[in-house]
Amino acid sequence: MTIPQHTNISYNRILQVAFPIMLGGLADNLNSVINTAFVSSLGEVSTGAVGLGSLYYLNFIIIALGLALGHQIIVARRNGEGNFEEAGRTYMHALQLFAVLGVALFGVIYFTSNFILSHLVHSVAIRDKASAYLNIRMWGAPIICVSVCMRSFFIGITKTKVITLVTLISAGTNVLLDYLLIFGHWGFPKLGIEGAGYASLIAEGISFGGYMTASLVLPFLKPYKLFVIRKRSAAIWANILKVGSPMMLQNWVSFSSWFLFFILIENMGERALAVSTVIKNIYLLFLIPMWGIAAATNTLTSNLIGEGRTEEVPQLLKKIIILSFSIMIILIQPNLWLSANIISIFNKTPEFISAAQGPLWIISLALLFFCVGMVFYNGVSGAGDTKTAMGIELITIVCYISYLLIVTKLFVPNMSIVWGSEWFYMGIIGILSYWRLSTGKWKGKKV
Repeated sequence: MTIPQHTNISYNRILQVAFPIMLGGLADNLNSVINTAFVSSLGEVSTGAVGLGSLYYLNFIIIALGLALGHQIIVARRNGEGNFEEAGRTYMHALQLFAVLGVALFGVIYFTSNFILSHLVHSVAIRDKASAYLNIRMWGAPIICVSVCMRSFFIGITKTKVITLVTLISAGTNVLLDYLLIFGHWGFPKLGIEGAGYASLIAEGISFGGYMTASLVLPFLKPYKLFVIRKRSAAIWANILKVGSPMMLQNWVSFSSWFLFFILIENMGERALAVSTVIKNIYLLFLIPMWGIAAATNTLTSNLIGEGRTEEVPQLLKKIIILSFSIMIILIQPNLWLSANIISIFNKTPEFISAAQGPLWIISLALLFFCVGMVFYNGVSGAGDTKTAMGIELITIVCYISYLLIVTKLFVPNMSIVWGSEWFYMGIIGILSYWRLSTGKWKGKKV
């Protein structure tokens, strides 16, 4: 009989779990920020095209991230129960599932991208460049899906330092290849935005190799009995899909709404799309601490419940909110007081800086809403109440899209008001998640 681990829910332990994930996210998104800074020198059309192409690609990859969250919750629960071998068995089944999903997502992107972009994007120049970028980037779909599965396993067992090392190496390679392939330095071909696509594709391959190597050689994984030949279990696949499919759907619906957001922005003009691409990258960079803490929320909540300590979940969530809010109130200060300097990293023209300052202030304050709302939301999903989490997401998305259509179609579009949708989104998802937690109906959910 295995003995459950005792999950520490101190501030220090929360940071121990979250901080490596933050660093990994920093590596991923810092690369995206640097990509945008590099591509911005090619002009506003290229900036907008890469932003839109990346969003289309991620609009499908986000499905794998949703399934990975379900996988992570199950692994964390088994880990909390002390059933390490079953956690490893779940991981091995998940790898096969994610490989199939990756091939399927590649097919979807391959056959739909040109058709969808031709019908939604007004600017021919942006559409052509976005398609050129996507034609390279989409080949990484199977690789990134399996990598996401492996990363979710390490988060689930709270061994997140692996993520830091792998993503730092991957991101460093990506940045170097951006420099070489976008501009043609050191004798490499000058490929423009296609160079950014090749750089990201190669970096995804390096991430895959790093996680696979870690899974094969790290000694602390011995109790999980990875890569041991065992009988396949349809029940394990079914359980991963049962827990993860609501998150797959909600992630896809959520990210699709953001893709729609950028389509509506593109309809406002090439500059509006270029400005929003820059704002998106800054926003994602500052969301990194929250994503790390959100992943820690899921893992620690599921581990606590696995140990039979459900009554301590509210205390955990309170500590996480205090921690995340404190971190964010410090981080957003440069955005509020040095906004022009930050925007000038991407584009130094006064007109561009003026257009971007309002949205930058808006998203900086929205980050404070995120600190509270996303912790409550991940508390619901981390408890295994994923169907309710999906319902909360769907209700929020309907309200979010309604807001966007009203402010872009019924009134003269204003960039700051459009980006104010982030306040609206996080406010609703936070209120609904808090209500669900307060009912106590999430207790006793089996995964």
